[in-house]
Amino acid sequence: MVLLDTHAWVWWLTKPDMLPKKATQVIRAAMKDYDVHISTMSTWEIAMLVARGRLEFATDYREFIRQTQRLAFVKFVAAGNENISIKSGTPFSLGVLTRYVMPVGQDKLIAAVNVDTFKVPYEIRGATTTNVLRSRDGSTKVFNLNVDLAYHQNFQEGKLKIIYSAGVGSTSMTLAMADNIAPATYNNELSITQFFIPLGVAAEHKTFETLKTRIGVRKNVISNKKTVDKTATTSNTTETSFYADDELLVAMGLGWTPAEKVQVDLAMNANAFKPDTFFSAISARYHY
Repeated sequence: MVLLDTHAWVWWLTKPDMLPKKATQVIRAAMKDYDVHISTMSTWEIAMLVARGRLEFATDYREFIRQTQRLAFVKFVAAGNENISIKSGTPFSLGVLTRYVMPVGQDKLIAAVNVDTFKVPYEIRGATTTNVLRSRDGSTKVFNLNVDLAYHQNFQEGKLKIIYSAGVGSTSMTLAMADNIAPATYNNELSITQFFIPLGVAAEHKTFETLKTRIGVRKNVISNKKTVDKTATTSNTTETSFYADDELLVAMGLGWTPAEKVQVDLAMNANAFKPDTFFSAISARYHY
């Protein structure tokens, strides 16, 4: 059996050259026996390191964790704490999207307000191998608010549409953990809030009778980010503007209308300066 700490786990799957040759040999031997172990607490540590800006992945860190979980020779364990259990509570999630369409001649102006929030609680209970009791409660909370205006200008009798957009948004994320046994020595909370103003332009073409193609760009022209890192005894606050995540976003998509009032959309997005950040989504809508 081999137990990987957080950095060994990350290096093994993203930067194997960082690992010593001996460590690589040990891991390969354990892979053959389906005996590579990773501590469940390493997933929490990765989330905290990413939130603090001390660790970056080509994709979302949660996808990195999911990809690891799919490896047959990897087991996630409460390393060194055989009597420890980690349980997730019932998550709460709420999303609301409101749109208003105002005709402007042959064009139209669309206003949209999107609010979504979710909270996932979890608990750690048990004792270590040295009989030290553990009782901790944690949670992840996210709140997003976006207000957007989009002006749709029609050309070529509606076959070509240029869309100019502007908006304002705010997002906040809080990662918290509290120790029920020693709250004075182990209470942590990391909160990140961001205010941003994006501008964008896109073109949509009715390529076929039931198929539309789209391409556009979007950029935050103002972005302020505030991070508050609290422990039981300290509190550190940092503020930044126009941080690295605010690069130029390129979006492409297809809109298919297979039947009246039914629309299927495929969206593909990527950072223009970091192609490895590509992601996609597909959705289906029914209008009534």
